[in-house]
Amino acid sequence: MHGLLKDRHGVSELMVTAFMLFIMFLVAGMIIQLIGVATAQLAVNAAAFSAARAAVKSEAPYETAVAVANEYGQRFLAGWDERSEIIFSAPDGISPGSKITVEITYTVPQFFTVFPPPQVRGVSSQVMEELP
Repeated sequence: MHGLLKDRHGVSELMVTAFMLFIMFLVAGMIIQLIGVATAQLAVNAAAFSAARAAVKSEAPYETAVAVANEYGQRFLAGWDERSEIIFSAPDGISPGSKITVEITYTVPQFFTVFPPPQVRGVSSQVMEELP
């Protein structure tokens, strides 16, 4: 090691190696964050669809939509209760033939403190069905 410090070429190679390792760790962290965001987006879209689909077949669509979305989200995403927001809207009421919409927003856990935590959003609309 003592010979490495006397040789200027060895010191510059050491600095380049340290810099490249830093860049590689940074890129790996960004890839992990991107995978987390993509997974969250898929789960939020599926939760919104499942919640809307269950709501149109229920006598209590709001409660059903929230319950189904929470059940789905808690299975796949960490901190679902604290990081998610579920909005149920039925502008024309809940009579058969009216449209209902479930919108879910989830804040993805962040790995880097430099950037704000990303949010993903899933929206699904369904038409209320007649109950048997």
